[in-house]
Amino acid sequence: MIGIKGNLPVKTRLPMTAWITAGLMTMFSVVSSFVHLSASGGVATAQQAHYASVIDLFGFLRTALSG
Repeated sequence: MIGIKGNLPVKTRLPMTAWITAGLMTMFSVVSSFVHLSASGGVATAQQAHYASVIDLFGFLRTALSG
């Protein structure tokens, strides 16, 4: 059982590595959204929308982690 701030016990069947992986993927998703938002100059309209493939995402992650 994991304790949050020592007072709130949390029961889970998932291992800690699964929680860490989910947190990292969420963080990368948010960062990627902000990068695309800032690159487009604001809120993307339907004409400015960019649809990235999974290969684009892996390329982004590789570049972000290496540099």
